[in-house]
Amino acid sequence: MILGSSIKPNLWGLGKSGVKSGTRGVDIDKNQYPDVIMAAPSSDSVIILFSRPVIDVTASITFNPVVIDVIKCMKNVSEPCASLEICLTARHRAGDINQPVGK
Repeated sequence: MILGSSIKPNLWGLGKSGVKSGTRGVDIDKNQYPDVIMAAPSSDSVIILFSRPVIDVTASITFNPVVIDVIKCMKNVSEPCASLEICLTARHRAGDINQPVGK
């Protein structure tokens, strides 16, 4: 939750997004991430929240064996024919979270 007062003192009525639900936002700073425009009508203000990546996610899939002998597999249905390993890794992106967008 972002409180209006944490962005600008005496900011009232923050919370009306300028983007329709289910649509992709507008990339104002051209960094390929949708930014959020919010209105605070009670304070005659508009706030732009810039997005940027904060984590990197990598995925790998290992299938063993690479080629399955279907005949051998069908003869021994009580044993697994193959194994599948899925690995997801998430890392926090280095950088100052207070760094201005576009720097």
